[in-house]
Amino acid sequence: VSDGTYSGSTNDAESGSNITWVVGSLHHFTITGYPNTIASGDQFPSPANDVIVTAYDQYNNIKTDYTGTVTFTSSDATATLPANYTFTIGGSGDNGQHTFTGSNFTLNTLGNQTITVSDTINTNVSVTTNVINVTSNAIDSFQLTATNPANVVAGQPFELQVTNAIDLNGNPANGTVVISWFSSTSGQQNAPDGSTPSFTNINVTNGSGSAYQTLVRADTNVVLRGTVQSNGKTDDTDGADVITVNPAPIDHFTFTTNPAATETAGANFNVVVEARDAFDNPVTSGTNAYNGTADISDTTTTIYEASGGPGDTNISFSSGTYNGNLVITKAQNGNVQITVTDTTDTSITGQSASFTVQPAIANHFTITTSITSPKTAGEAIPLRIEVRDQYDNVLSFGVNTYNIAGIVLDDSDGTANTTINPGTIDFTNGVWEGVITITEATPVTLRVGFGSGLTPDTAGPITINPAPLDHFVFTANPDPYVKVGEDIPIVIEARDKYDNVATGFSGSASINDIPQTIYEAPPVGTGTTDQTIAFTSGIYNGNVRVPEVFKNDFITVISGSASGSSSLFTIVGNNVIVTLNTDDNSATAPKVALSGTTIDMLEFTLTNLDPTDNMTINGFKIYTESGKDSTIFTINPSTLIDGIYVYETTSGSSVLIGQNLAPNNSKDAVSINLTNSLTINSSGGYKKVKIAVHIKRDISRALVKNILLRIGDVDGEFNTMPVVPVDPSNEDFESIKIPENYIRSGLTNLRSDKKEAAFNYPNPFNPRSQSTKIAFYNSVDNGKVSIKIYTITGRLVRDLSLKTAQPEGSIEVEWDGRNGRGRIVRNGVYVAIIHLADGTKILIKIAVVK
Repeated sequence: VSDGTYSGSTNDAESGSNITWVVGSLHHFTITGYPNTIASGDQFPSPANDVIVTAYDQYNNIKTDYTGTVTFTSSDATATLPANYTFTIGGSGDNGQHTFTGSNFTLNTLGNQTITVSDTINTNVSVTTNVINVTSNAIDSFQLTATNPANVVAGQPFELQVTNAIDLNGNPANGTVVISWFSSTSGQQNAPDGSTPSFTNINVTNGSGSAYQTLVRADTNVVLRGTVQSNGKTDDTDGADVITVNPAPIDHFTFTTNPAATETAGANFNVVVEARDAFDNPVTSGTNAYNGTADISDTTTTIYEASGGPGDTNISFSSGTYNGNLVITKAQNGNVQITVTDTTDTSITGQSASFTVQPAIANHFTITTSITSPKTAGEAIPLRIEVRDQYDNVLSFGVNTYNIAGIVLDDSDGTANTTINPGTIDFTNGVWEGVITITEATPVTLRVGFGSGLTPDTAGPITINPAPLDHFVFTANPDPYVKVGEDIPIVIEARDKYDNVATGFSGSASINDIPQTIYEAPPVGTGTTDQTIAFTSGIYNGNVRVPEVFKNDFITVISGSASGSSSLFTIVGNNVIVTLNTDDNSATAPKVALSGTTIDMLEFTLTNLDPTDNMTINGFKIYTESGKDSTIFTINPSTLIDGIYVYETTSGSSVLIGQNLAPNNSKDAVSINLTNSLTINSSGGYKKVKIAVHIKRDISRALVKNILLRIGDVDGEFNTMPVVPVDPSNEDFESIKIPENYIRSGLTNLRSDKKEAAFNYPNPFNPRSQSTKIAFYNSVDNGKVSIKIYTITGRLVRDLSLKTAQPEGSIEVEWDGRNGRGRIVRNGVYVAIIHLADGTKILIKIAVVK
């Protein structure tokens, strides 16, 4: 080919000719770069989907000289396309190919769409893209609704729908809506038991979709939120679509108000129990609201509803709640629980918190030990006693714990308890446990709590048998005076160590007395040497004899180590017994007597023991004695007395029956012949006699101015029987306690009867324990007497003056050692000054020693 200009095409690459190709005329366009699929309303991605338009000639060469204008059209009438564009040529021109930025292209109508590019002059030259699938864009708005939102049930799935989901161009949109909890009345989405709701994302296709959701907390005004996963657009189930979550059916019970940490037996206490579903929601509303009944029980098995009383263990719920008072009567220190069980479905239960039921106040005692019978006196008996409340709980803990000492344990017989040891017991934590002994051999009903204010309890009767033989007791002693050789009835009991009759003793014992001549009287006894007696069931009831006269005898009985003695008795012949009469103190010899006065020295009783013969007493012999301390000696009576008088006092009055007005001058007995003889009847007849003496005016010649009298034997009557002395009842009669067969008077101290004769006794004296007597002779008949006590320095201490005129004679005035204000005076010497009516003044010194 020669040089030149051509148009056309060639395949000769090696011709070597200098050929200039002249582009042909515009023949067609190509369009590339567009996406196969695009979301409605989205710009074509750039640079990935920038659109390239290329112009070609008829030979399919790029028409590099193309300067025409192209325009874009689309099957999508709402499409956004680039404005008309005129191609350029040259160094920086298009030279037949232009790239349009993808952001200039937007398709909005869903479905298969195309874009066409055409030359604006030669409109037949154009090109159309392949089908571009216009899909919906992301969800721009939607509606979230629940099916039957007012009746959602906790734990039960319910349908949640997305409707009217459209993109920003109003096209039904596709996408994923994520479901979440947004708000509620409680402000919480988890159930009371911690369970969490279950949410399922909703896949939206062509503007709608649904999925099942599960809520677990019973609540109101529950709002769920749907969020478009791709762009965060949201909608809520608010307004008419707000959700109410109702509780599920009852699953268990829960105590919302538990008993206090400590309740008291028998006392009402309040509880609130709620029916709960499986998520611990109160089943108080909705179709599942619980209005059933339940049974209550507790650890102690003593619970009941207060309003129904004992035995009522059924409670009723209203709208899922029971609010009422319960009572438990059995105490338990901790770990008490109440269980509530549905009446119909026993698998539905609930328990309270653990608590303590303390005992109520003390009500009664209970002896819990079963005491077998019989027991032996003194045997150790184990015993447990409890203090209980009215429900029989032991008061061992709590505010009413019983810790009281000194509770009486006795034998219920209404007398002072001497047989039960201990007699009082001390309770600690409501219990006394120990060992007791009962020493009285008799059926005993044991009682605890008498006088305590609580109800006592008793056990028994318990038969108490005697313990083994320990000693003997004479329950019938010999008479004080028994006749020689005659039967002496005695009763002897064999006793145990607690002094019960040892009824189990039916053995023998030996008897004896001081002269060792006693024997058991026939017909039981076999002779004078029979000193063995037999007991039957612990008793000997028989007669013994003593064959000789003996004073102050007693019987002993011995068996093994056991022994016993009778009271003293005297074996007498057929004689008169003389005993000092100590019942009438006026017949007791005074401590002090003044000369010239008559004083009573002795009063005694003569008793005739002869069973058949009366006795006559015609006279007495009286010895006058003196002495000091226990040394007594006979004196000449005429030095102290000038008269002895004998009176009979049997009838209560004194009748003079004999006297001697000239006692002899020797130390012999003074005989007094009775002007009226005393006849004493047999078999215990008696006469009472009093002997008085007149103290001589002048006793100055007496060496010892003390006097006492002794009764001597009376001609033939007392010869065979010593006179029996009786121990006096007070210390004034110490002088007659000497071991001689006499009766003596007390010792009387004699004082001169002269006007200045005054004294006091005792002197010195202790006013804390005794008083002193001031004695003197008043020489003025019917005269007033002034007696005043002074300190040694002359200060008046006490005025003891006699208010009435006094007869002539001896006067005694007592001073208790106190001053006029009633206070005991101090130790020291005091002076009693006595003024008689004739002007005589007597001074007596008194020593006070404390």
